[in-house]
Amino acid sequence: MTAQRRCPRQGIKRVVKKAQPGLKLGANTDLLIYLNYIVFIRRLAAQAASEAQTSGLRKIDVDTLQNALEDL
Repeated sequence: MTAQRRCPRQGIKRVVKKAQPGLKLGANTDLLIYLNYIVFIRRLAAQAASEAQTSGLRKIDVDTLQNALEDL
């Protein structure tokens, strides 16, 4: 059985309101923001791992991560 993670809904709402004070979020928009964030982080990690492997590195370092970010 896998553990379920909870979405930090209040934290997401707080960050969005701080970045865009006049913006109002619709119902469950914070969940969509969170899911897009998770997809982005997974793609970034996969791209960085691939970049590190092609460079012959065993770990992902800052340069590899920045190169992967430019490729996305």
